[in-house]
Amino acid sequence: MKPTFVSGRNNLALTVMVPFDCPNNCPFCESKKEYATNRPSLDSVVNTMKHFFDKNNTLNVPEVVITGGEPMANILALRKIINVIPSNKDIYINTTLIKRNFDAFVDLVNNHPQIKGINVSRHCTTYEEDRKTLHGIVTDNEISRIKKSVRINCVIKDRKHSFFRGVI
Repeated sequence: MKPTFVSGRNNLALTVMVPFDCPNNCPFCESKKEYATNRPSLDSVVNTMKHFFDKNNTLNVPEVVITGGEPMANILALRKIINVIPSNKDIYINTTLIKRNFDAFVDLVNNHPQIKGINVSRHCTTYEEDRKTLHGIVTDNEISRIKKSVRINCVIKDRKHSFFRGVI
């Protein structure tokens, strides 16, 4: 399938979905359903990104958001994806912040100049509650090892159980 690009704005962000699955089974996740039937290869993702940046090199796309799946599931492949992104683009990574590869992920985020921050998906008010749904995630205290901007995204199920977690 040939990719299609729509332009007309100059403040766009490119969202890249990594081709590796997440170990969690979040009930609202649409990616897991898509990956079960139609998961692209890493080469396909990288080639599509190259094509996008070659075709749209005059289009001002200042940010690239890498999401999933789970970007932390394969750090070497994540590096390949990041290496395709032109140096004048800011990078943000969406993750559930799994324990697997956490040290390598922290090193990558803290030391890569293009990575401006991460968005961490959480679903409950405490780490202990999150562990029931999100398996193998780092504790809230370990997040402090990341020296870039960290935003915590939460899914609020209803007003009765709503809460707020701020930016660390």
